[in-house]
Amino acid sequence: MEKIRFLNDQNVYDGEVSVRGNVVALKFTGTLPPKKVLTNGFELLNENNGIVQGIYTAYTTVYRIHEDDDTLIELSNDGSTYNTMVSSYDAQTKAIMAVDEN
Repeated sequence: MEKIRFLNDQNVYDGEVSVRGNVVALKFTGTLPPKKVLTNGFELLNENNGIVQGIYTAYTTVYRIHEDDDTLIELSNDGSTYNTMVSSYDAQTKAIMAVDEN
């Protein structure tokens, strides 16, 4: 469990952080941060002493807030956002290719 603090917000939020490429996924386990602070960048704090151990100030774009799980928020560091049409197309293409292989 990580401690997450958004810049310009002194509150600390509990959650899990995973980075893949230009997108970071934040899965909050308690209180959710206000949406207005999501685009400020954030820091990971040491859970024992509060010292900053990770700086993610470049992650300032809301990539996606999951409709089926509002505790899972993804941010990007390159201005990109989630495109449901592309993801749907990719899933359909993979399904078609799998059928063709059999």
